[in-house]
Amino acid sequence: MSSSSELEQLRARVVDYAWSAWSCLGVAGWSASPFPACIDIDALVLLTGRLGDADARLRDESLDWCAANIAFVSRSRIEHLRKDGVTGKAWEAYAGTLQRATKQRWPGAGEPFEWRASGKSRLAQRNDGATLGLRCRALFGATARSEVLRIMLLEDEARVFDARDLAAEAAYTKRSISDALASLATAGVMRSTAFGNSLRYQLARRTELEALLAPLPSVRTSQRALCRVMATVLETCEATLSASSRVRQVESARLARTLAAEVHSLSPRSSLLSSQPPTLDEWLAWGLEQCAVHSGSLAQRE
Repeated sequence: MSSSSELEQLRARVVDYAWSAWSCLGVAGWSASPFPACIDIDALVLLTGRLGDADARLRDESLDWCAANIAFVSRSRIEHLRKDGVTGKAWEAYAGTLQRATKQRWPGAGEPFEWRASGKSRLAQRNDGATLGLRCRALFGATARSEVLRIMLLEDEARVFDARDLAAEAAYTKRSISDALASLATAGVMRSTAFGNSLRYQLARRTELEALLAPLPSVRTSQRALCRVMATVLETCEATLSASSRVRQVESARLARTLAAEVHSLSPRSSLLSSQPPTLDEWLAWGLEQCAVHSGSLAQRE
């Protein structure tokens, strides 16, 4: 059985992860510390909304940053990310509050809650691997082109991609990714090679792009995947804390089916998805380990 203490521990670790990432982007509230991964801004927004009032200060200060820096958040990409899993009432209230504050449509917006901007959060001026995505968006906007470059810079130099390879991680349609790749090829930063009926792409000016957008992060696994897995595991364990062993077993198997690709991308050698479906306790333990790997040395609250 998933104990309430283990669940509370994972919830606290996920909140710590979110605080640590947001502080890198300029959110007030924590002392900024080294963050080893490239922050996926839209996935972080969605994760924070799904956490609801697990930490009201985190929720409110992240709203402050989003409202002040809406140009760095892709609402269309968040809409695609939402299709990966259930978001629930917490996200509806968070998105509804942003919709009222920004007077822009937010995906999945519901009834807003009472909130007032603190004005404390600022756009980060940090130049480290964690803010690679922010620098990409500062140069290329919150667009498919920006996501394509960010993803390809985080991958091995020799790897080639087609639009389908990039669509899931970029969370844009295959058509949008194809158009972005074609534009980048026209600009000379991408080279294309015909392979059957499709095209394969590779960065043509990686050295120059790295010099422009450096430094790159030390942890290069998908933060989109991490945010989705952590939110889904938390929601499932919370919903089944008092359920029967049979229900917990069924829900654990469902997690294994729906999160298999993300778990593999985060931890290819993990035994979590062996032939025997993991228990919810094993999901919680694995989640704690992943939070430690991806957030590094957690910041301390000011």
